Amino acid sequence: MLLDQFTLGQKVASKDALNLPVGLAIALLKDRNGQININLPISGRTDDPDFKYGKPLLNALQNLIVKAATSPFDLVSSMVGGGEELRYIEMDPADTAITPAAAEKLLAIAKLMYERPGLKLDIAGYADPEADRSAMARRMLDRKLKRLYLKKDAPQDITQLDQAVIPPEDLVNTVKQAYAEALAADPEKQKTLKTPDDPSITLDEMETLLRSEMTVPDEELRLMAQERSRAIKNHLLAGGNVSPDRIFLTEPKSLAPEKKDKFSAARGELNVK
Repeated sequence: MLLDQFTLGQKVASKDALNLPVGLAIALLKDRNGQININLPISGRTDDPDFKYGKPLLNALQNLIVKAATSPFDLVSSMVGGGEELRYIEMDPADTAITPAAAEKLLAIAKLMYERPGLKLDIAGYADPEADRSAMARRMLDRKLKRLYLKKDAPQDITQLDQAVIPPEDLVNTVKQAYAEALAADPEKQKTLKTPDDPSITLDEMETLLRSEMTVPDEELRLMAQERSRAIKNHLLAGGNVSPDRIFLTEPKSLAPEKKDKFSAARGELNVK
């Protein structure tokens, strides 16, 4: 079925009106030329004198519109590949960089937005309270150790500091120094924990204590979640085929997203409208 320059009229009050997301369906299906070209399978006996195209066609359209609301990316999977999994843009723990796998998904989303100029996109960023917090604590400890090792030569710029490397032969002594300072600052820990000179203490034990002292508040996770949504938006805009007024950043009600078995909670989520 081909619909050319199909648009919605004014909303009217009617008991027969269908409560369906027709606008979203049109945005998903109408191409750059203003055409909607779809295959709608209908069944019935053409030799039946009571057979009419109207009702089967209407039922098929209703099913298509319902699918637009429940699984919009599945509806256009033949055009861009993938399906509902395109909604989930996963990132590495404690990171906001677009991974190669995420970039591949966003390439498909950018193509979809270009081919369907009536679509708009909401982006929500999320954090994984466990994985992100653990990775952020690890990063905070790494930076602390590097500052301790480099002393006055430690760069003020965080990017440069992250690029610095503690030689393996100096790492143990640096961790021991940080561990000793942590014990010295807490007399209670001195009573219960091994000293850095105890031959039975391991590097992992010392690092575990030091990481436990790295506090990562929810606000830090929330800021990272927001940065994830901005990174996704910027990546989509970088191609030049999508205008900024079609992409919106939303603030989710929860820090972590709804659990999905196949997807990490450290992600952004996309919703078309």
